[in-house]
Amino acid sequence: MADSQAFRIRQRLGFAPPLRARPPTTRPFPACVFAFIAAHAVGQGTVIWVFISEIFPNRHRASGQALGSFTHWFFAALLTTFFPSLVSSFPPGYLYLLFCGTMVIQLAWVRFMMPETKGIPPEQIEH
Repeated sequence: MADSQAFRIRQRLGFAPPLRARPPTTRPFPACVFAFIAAHAVGQGTVIWVFISEIFPNRHRASGQALGSFTHWFFAALLTTFFPSLVSSFPPGYLYLLFCGTMVIQLAWVRFMMPETKGIPPEQIEH
């Protein structure tokens, strides 16, 4: 008790450093990142590769897959480049909420806009 009173007196006189708020814990952060990666890898992350391999007509399939792959990796590189500065500018929770929102939008788009191609030969998908 006497130490805390002495500290407060020294602080008021300017001889003690100011008390700092305790930083938020980062313990659940790696677990959240790993959960996001695992869920993305077995779910939405695979949709794009199946989509670009089946959706283009045979005469444009190679070019379509090249364009789709380039677009995917280009935006993955942009995200990797700017993520550190985004994390230092915004709370990580808000960024992951943004990612979650984009995955929900993608899920809705896949569910309602993409044609079902299970059991259909690629040649029939063209028509």
